[in-house]
Amino acid sequence: MIQTGQRSTMNGGEKILGVEGGGTKTSWVLVERAGNELSVLDQGKLPPANFRLATPGELRAILSELPKEITSVGIFLAGCGTEEDRQSLTRLCAEIWPKAKIVVGSDRHSGLAAALGHGDGIVVNAGSGSSITGRRDKRIENAGGWGHILGDAGGGYFLSLQALRLILREYDRLYKELVDLEAKFPDLVTPDSPTQRVSGRPLQAFAQIQHRVPMLSLDNTYSEDEVANFYKRITRLLPDEKVPVVIEPKVDGVAVSVMYENGRLKYAATRGDGSVGDDITQNIKTIRSVPQQLRGSAPKVFEVRGEAYLDKDGFKKLNKEREAAGLPLFANPRNAAAGSLKHLNPKVAAQRPLGMVFYGTGAT
Repeated sequence: MIQTGQRSTMNGGEKILGVEGGGTKTSWVLVERAGNELSVLDQGKLPPANFRLATPGELRAILSELPKEITSVGIFLAGCGTEEDRQSLTRLCAEIWPKAKIVVGSDRHSGLAAALGHGDGIVVNAGSGSSITGRRDKRIENAGGWGHILGDAGGGYFLSLQALRLILREYDRLYKELVDLEAKFPDLVTPDSPTQRVSGRPLQAFAQIQHRVPMLSLDNTYSEDEVANFYKRITRLLPDEKVPVVIEPKVDGVAVSVMYENGRLKYAATRGDGSVGDDITQNIKTIRSVPQQLRGSAPKVFEVRGEAYLDKDGFKKLNKEREAAGLPLFANPRNAAAGSLKHLNPKVAAQRPLGMVFYGTGAT
């Protein structure tokens, strides 16, 4: 643990800021000390601030959100375990609070202080990761705290992985049981069975599907002025209306329409020319995030529209496999997603790590 700086004189009592950050969140509290009395002035939560996982820029951005007018600050972050780490964190804090007394360390230090004060004992930190710290007199012993890559038994990350392994193992067991059952009783096979996500035979060509409601495209812009002018045009058309605006990141994928009838997936189609698109039902069925049967009381006709996409990690993995096989590489994730959906063999699409995000509805 490192301490630096001088306690400054401010109006009123001493204002002390305490911060503890880990892999899930960063918690902070601002207190004022007047004599032996402490009163909470403010508190809150910020994004995760694990010293090993966050870049200096990310840490600076998170800590810059905290109150500035303080006398002393204590910053305790998971992963801040070496002298070099603490010196680096101290320099960063000095940029943000140049006049404050600064104390930095790891969440082990804050855990000891909070639980034991100056006394002896053992403290178990069980959060995203986990660690055990024991103190007797001036001797301190540590166990765990290796981080999510090596794994901390008892930590949230470790327990989540264990739970996921159990779920996948049980899914595989049930899936095999279903395959055996359907092989024995073929008349029990239904179109929405998990075994039917990948069709057995490649298509000769894509059939055409007429959109019940035209599937229009979105316009692009790279200018804030164009966005502002677009909003002005809307307000001129609706002078007596207060027009709310929602701005969100756009997934750069391939526009897809998925039609459900009586809750069951009927077909999926590309946008095409807006009126007619290609039938890509067999390929969409290979995307596990797309339900083949809706839960609950579904409407008779329900069309959802969204983007089929390939994330960056999946794109890198796919291109690495293609390079090893001597195949041409995809130029970008969007092209890779489009090529996967337009492949006539659904078994190829099933091997691609495609995802789907829905943003609107069509025919209902």
